[in-house]
Amino acid sequence: MIEMREKEDLKYSNDIPGWARIVQMIILWFLYLIGITAFGFGILLIYWQQWFGVIACFAVSGFILWASSIIKKSNKMYSDIDLKCELQEEGYYTYVQNKKTREEWKQFVPFEQMQEVLIARTTRYQSKGSDQLGYHIIGAKMIMKWTDEQGHPQYSLFGLEDSKKMEEWVQRFNALPKEVSLFKRVKGVAQW
Repeated sequence: MIEMREKEDLKYSNDIPGWARIVQMIILWFLYLIGITAFGFGILLIYWQQWFGVIACFAVSGFILWASSIIKKSNKMYSDIDLKCELQEEGYYTYVQNKKTREEWKQFVPFEQMQEVLIARTTRYQSKGSDQLGYHIIGAKMIMKWTDEQGHPQYSLFGLEDSKKMEEWVQRFNALPKEVSLFKRVKGVAQW
């Protein structure tokens, strides 16, 4: 699941902060350095014919380099896609770009094309570890039903786990002119 962060008022992105990218690179280079050092020490132990040490150094080196490559690939999965979602004054905007292929997909759904907005309750279990009970995080999923140019029903989704931000979304929808009647004018958000 891609984590979205609020950049501005009701504008969200999966962009990783610059400091986090620097920390990731430092950690990866540190792990690479340990792995290469263990490999070099294993080669040195071959000269002294310490075969158990050679096997141990090569095993540690291989494991650290393998784990580093897994960490790098898993981080790359999240940074290869640029995702932005915004609730603008005129409607809901989504932008997706595959950074590898440079393919872009943009979608703007004006409030006038929306037939209804549903708010669904979501629950996510957060584990605290193997020896402790976790807890459930209650959130909401905004489901916007709209009609495309061919007259086919379409749906756009956005999830939130912050009740204050949910109130802002509801207020924005309720502030629409009366002729745009979405989700029967929600009175408020239930307490989470």
